[in-house]
Amino acid sequence: MEPTPTHEPQTAPEAHPLIRPVPPLSPYSSLRRAVDLLRAAGAASVAVADANGAYLGAVTSSSLASAATDPDFDLNAPVSTVMEGGSEPVRLAGRASDAALVVARSAVTSSVIVVDGSGRYVGIAYLTDQLAPSDLAHRPVGAGGMATPRGVYLTTGSARGGSGNRAIYATGLLLGVALGVSHGLVGLGAWAAERATAAPWFSLWLSVEAPRASEVQWLVVQAAAAPVFLLLLRSLPLAAYHGAEHKVINAMDQGEPLEIDVVRRMPRVHARCGTNLIAGLGIYLAVTQALSAIKPGGLAEADGALIGAAAAWLLYRRLGPLLQRWFTTREPNDHQLRAAIDAANDLMRAGYLAPAAPPTPLRRLWCMGAPQTLAGVVTGIAAVEACYYALRSLVP
Repeated sequence: MEPTPTHEPQTAPEAHPLIRPVPPLSPYSSLRRAVDLLRAAGAASVAVADANGAYLGAVTSSSLASAATDPDFDLNAPVSTVMEGGSEPVRLAGRASDAALVVARSAVTSSVIVVDGSGRYVGIAYLTDQLAPSDLAHRPVGAGGMATPRGVYLTTGSARGGSGNRAIYATGLLLGVALGVSHGLVGLGAWAAERATAAPWFSLWLSVEAPRASEVQWLVVQAAAAPVFLLLLRSLPLAAYHGAEHKVINAMDQGEPLEIDVVRRMPRVHARCGTNLIAGLGIYLAVTQALSAIKPGGLAEADGALIGAAAAWLLYRRLGPLLQRWFTTREPNDHQLRAAIDAANDLMRAGYLAPAAPPTPLRRLWCMGAPQTLAGVVTGIAAVEACYYALRSLVP
């Protein structure tokens, strides 16, 4: 699932201050934007940071009030004209004493700007949050993640929680093996059918392109691996962890408490699931390959690609949820739900000192788990293929 970057507080307020992810201003932001942010945040001051998240200074209500007395006051002017560079934020070091420091500093102004040990802006800590913290406040909205063979991985695009890189790689490895085994089982069935009926089913399975006069049979053989793969996937514990992942993300998105009884009744289907994209890709490939093999009315390949793209766009939102409900997820048990809840709590803890600047594209790609999963898929398919050629060499 594609994540939305955010910066979230720890869930243990007695050890760590609760920090709201109020976005910073840039030196080029307008005074009008500063007024809007102060109003929305309800804070004594808002931070100004550079493109890398480094804290530069603050804009306060008093500095804006002083500037407004100038006859030439212009709300379109940059905030650098009123920024207070001497406004000292609270610098956190990840210790239990940070919470007491925030309470002391925010007691006068009711809120205080927070930076990490390297001077990067983190967010704003409010006195009321420290005195009466809520585990429902400021959840990561738009988190993404994936199921792993023995747990759940969650991310906001910069912060991460739950399973690690090895588990993500193992997910890809398991998917690669399942893909290879599915294709191999279809090939085994095609070989047995060819031996029994003398029809060229195994030859069609081996063929990369549809032979003339056998286009429909070739399409059936090639497409048979998809339902086999889905049935294999449903039988694996991965599907239950996938269901637990969706339930906990739905609970976070809806602001529900991360209690097992609440998370258990959340939906298993989620709109941001990667299954929806895979459904669209599957529709596109199925339509284009069918049109390419059959060539109705001498249809050009480019026209077939356009028809396939249109079909994928129109149908993927309908097919994706069906695949989630019946194949790629199943109801998790309590152990799997607890793993998902632990991953969500890890994610919020990891966001404690997450940088305020948006993650780089490479960081975001890595946090999504795409390279790790792809490496696992390639390894799994290669392993099954090696086994296939080894067995084929033994069969006369």
